[in-house]
Amino acid sequence: MKIKLDVNNRISANMPHRELAHATGRQERLIKSMRETSILFIVGTHRSGTSAVTGVCNILGLDAGRTLMAPASDNPKGFYENQRIVDAHDRLLCAMGWDWDTVGTLPEGWLESPEASATQDRLVAICREDFDPSKNWVVKDPRLCLLM
Repeated sequence: MKIKLDVNNRISANMPHRELAHATGRQERLIKSMRETSILFIVGTHRSGTSAVTGVCNILGLDAGRTLMAPASDNPKGFYENQRIVDAHDRLLCAMGWDWDTVGTLPEGWLESPEASATQDRLVAICREDFDPSKNWVVKDPRLCLLM
């Protein structure tokens, strides 16, 4: 099964016919509910107020996932970043010799790299495992400024 975002940031779950024929009732419900899920991406640099915005979105009912980054002394109310997504993005950036605070342009063709493909697979797995498919989601990670 492939899960991807369309131009309207809607998730679509495309399952080949042979897989759909073997899908359990739970899988079919998951696929149907994911087709109705929207994802709001909060994109902003470090210390720009994105945690506050994402926190409000979470309070209003958007799901930020089960594995949130722990609060810290510089952000005691929390970052509202999914730790597993942050780790996947960090791993991708590291594979390109980058860090979250690197300034510049990503290498040409990076999106077609094996590590980018592996990251996409990791992110799909995280979405399946960490987010409630019956809710709309909010994803915030300052690394998105580099990756989007």
